[in-house]
Amino acid sequence: MPHTTTIPGLPGGPLTTSFPVKTKLIPKWRTLNQPGIKASRPRRSVQHGNGNPNSTAAGEANYLFNGAGGRQASYHSAADDLGVYVMVPADEVTWQAADGSGPGNLRGFSCELVEDQDIWADPKRRARCIEINAEWMGRIAARLDIAKPEQHWDFNFNNPPSHRHDCPNQLRHVAGAWDTYVSLWHRYKAEEARAMQGNPPAPTPAPAPGYAAPVQIDALLATDVKKGDTAAGIITADGTEFVFVADVVEARRDTPRLRNASGTEVIGPPIKKGERFVVAWVFKFGEEFFYLTPFWTRVKYEDTKRVSDAPLGGEG
Repeated sequence: MPHTTTIPGLPGGPLTTSFPVKTKLIPKWRTLNQPGIKASRPRRSVQHGNGNPNSTAAGEANYLFNGAGGRQASYHSAADDLGVYVMVPADEVTWQAADGSGPGNLRGFSCELVEDQDIWADPKRRARCIEINAEWMGRIAARLDIAKPEQHWDFNFNNPPSHRHDCPNQLRHVAGAWDTYVSLWHRYKAEEARAMQGNPPAPTPAPAPGYAAPVQIDALLATDVKKGDTAAGIITADGTEFVFVADVVEARRDTPRLRNASGTEVIGPPIKKGERFVVAWVFKFGEEFFYLTPFWTRVKYEDTKRVSDAPLGGEG
């Protein structure tokens, strides 16, 4: 379900996201936590991890709103597996990158990713937490014309090793987490850039009644697309693009149909072992490869084997 929110200080009007965004702006008199200084350009994307094993985005917002224990500290936003809180307008400075008057503080748009132990111990909650943070920062990046995702670690390199922040800790050290984040960040930045140009993504088509087996690729995919073509603007962290393959494959085992590659939503019954069906695109998500079907559901590449080309009515 989409959510549309006006983000203070963000150009381009209300922002539509797949999660709720709540605003809890720091009182202006708390200048240690909301400096009130306009950010410089070009803007930077600064991803943090909050380092708290028992926390929520709401808790991070309340902590800052209530004065951060008297510390000079601030961040634009905080995100967990449920949504985002915004505490400082997007066009203002936050004290969070430990680089003094450097680009992390004066140009950065910052987000605290919640590192709650229960979220990170649960694969589905962890995947959703990463995706929400990446979608949020990617869409913000499109609005602020930010070039790439960066870590807090990237900005405090002049600090002595004993004081350099290993942050965002979980994204940096959980296998595949940062690569997944970067891939999603670029995907959502590209999606938001298209929306800004008046070209929002097409709605996801519903699966056939009863979740029948996928059929021949329809005109939505086949028009002006040939085998080997790539999807412009959708690029993963290692430069791999979505590649149009238009193949018939066979399930090696009972294969779940996924609404998204992170596996946070399974849709319909699995495709039975030995069943043949059409796949349209192949792409990489984290360290795994997936097929995208004509119904825009995803299946793991390793769960299938290729049988033949798909009939495309003269295409490919």
